[in-house]
Amino acid sequence: MNNNPSELIVMVVEKHDFQRAMAVKVLEDIGCQQVLSANSGQDCLEKIVNYPEPVNIVFSQLDMTPMDGIELLRHLGEQQLSEAFAIVDFIDFAVLRTLEDMAEQLGLNVLGNIEQTFSRDCAEMIVDRYFDSHRKKHPDTYSNTLTRHDIIEGLTTNQFMTWYQPKVWIETGEWFAAEALSRWVHPDHGMIYPDQYIPVLEEMGVIDKLTWHQIHVIAEDLHRWLNLGKKIAVSINISPSMLDDRSLAGKLAEVTDHYGIDHDQLILEITESMLMENLAHSLETIARMKLKGFTLSMDDFGTGYSNLHQLERMPCSELKLDKSLVTGAYENPTRKVILESNIQMAQKLGMKTVGEGVETAEDWFLLEELGCSIGQGYLIGKSMPASDLFTWATDWSIRYKQMMDQKS
Repeated sequence: MNNNPSELIVMVVEKHDFQRAMAVKVLEDIGCQQVLSANSGQDCLEKIVNYPEPVNIVFSQLDMTPMDGIELLRHLGEQQLSEAFAIVDFIDFAVLRTLEDMAEQLGLNVLGNIEQTFSRDCAEMIVDRYFDSHRKKHPDTYSNTLTRHDIIEGLTTNQFMTWYQPKVWIETGEWFAAEALSRWVHPDHGMIYPDQYIPVLEEMGVIDKLTWHQIHVIAEDLHRWLNLGKKIAVSINISPSMLDDRSLAGKLAEVTDHYGIDHDQLILEITESMLMENLAHSLETIARMKLKGFTLSMDDFGTGYSNLHQLERMPCSELKLDKSLVTGAYENPTRKVILESNIQMAQKLGMKTVGEGVETAEDWFLLEELGCSIGQGYLIGKSMPASDLFTWATDWSIRYKQMMDQKS
């Protein structure tokens, strides 16, 4: 299975005829060719049981009678009638988390909730999450029997591409940075995503080879963009094994100096849990990188250890707030409080904050209200090849102005 909506079987459960028809049309517009619909939970169960193939995603209301969406979710999980469930209703953040835990126990994946209009962007977001989750659970489905030999050959023949997801200042909308992401473009199998090969590279002990390849590509791109009059910074995740290398800071300096770019144009993202592997070596390497002028960022904050002691001993300039805290926080009081407290804490520590998962204008305006420094997410731009960035930048400047005009 590839990231192709036409391969999916989806079900829409909506008690209102017009809204149900609109949701079906949206799903068909994004490429879903098998879209079932039901006007109640019971109707949904009967149609799925009688359908000849398993359903991938059920999009459903919660507020229904006599069977509400929570009971429907339970039946879908207990009877293994669907792989995933998306809520099409306003729901409190705490209730969403409870339903996610309940569904997990039943072997059903809750992909999130659509709280407003069932739009194309919302549908694509849920479908993207489905494929991301499905790849992690069933990597063989996507791997096309790719072997370790294939991966090594891909590394040695430069089949791995570096794509970029833009990052912009919340205050002005200005594009100033990007996150580097790995993509494997296989000559026979097409696009292969990181969760299919990163675990294998880590297990083989060659993940650093891919990371260093990316670092050289990033440095070359940064140099090229400087010649075009655009100075930006690029962030990249580094592996735990790289932090164990005391000479890492010097090696990075050699690369950046060779390409004539400033050290602070390279942002090194470190997850909290990485430090647990070899704390003394990690902290020594981190201190050297900071001394050399590289920018350090704590990634996925809010999903790992998340304790103040980690922040205290890591000289990070940037705190990346996980998308689970950002997306939809404007309508979830609990999530909003957590998000606000993390932003305020970072401000007091003199750190910039990056809000990941900015998917709607409402997400953006909340981050602006709370004083978040930087935005990243589908609203701004998805990951893309380097060649597409400047076209994206022109489009983003137009969309940003329209968004600000609508706000005023």
